[in-house]
Amino acid sequence: MKAFTFITAAVATGSLAAAQQCAICPTNVNVGGVTYFLTAASGGLGALQFCSYNSNPNGGPILSQACWYSGNGALVLGESWANCPATASTGPCPAHSN
Repeated sequence: MKAFTFITAAVATGSLAAAQQCAICPTNVNVGGVTYFLTAASGGLGALQFCSYNSNPNGGPILSQACWYSGNGALVLGESWANCPATASTGPCPAHSN
């Protein structure tokens, strides 16, 4: 019975981690007629989502901006560009890799 309880708890814990939601960066941001394209993103379970935007879709020295989102998709004020969307959609967190 103890083994069954342990296995059930381990499966439930794994399922909870899999069900966690993370922010998903918008693919582009339009500001004053200029489109800023998503050029880099990082984050994951328990971490803020970093979204980097550039007016050059290939990246490069053109103006770039950053937006930070919490796991529930809310913009992290004070850390982000003033023109970032106030929220981002959410979805399953990507698998963790080392």
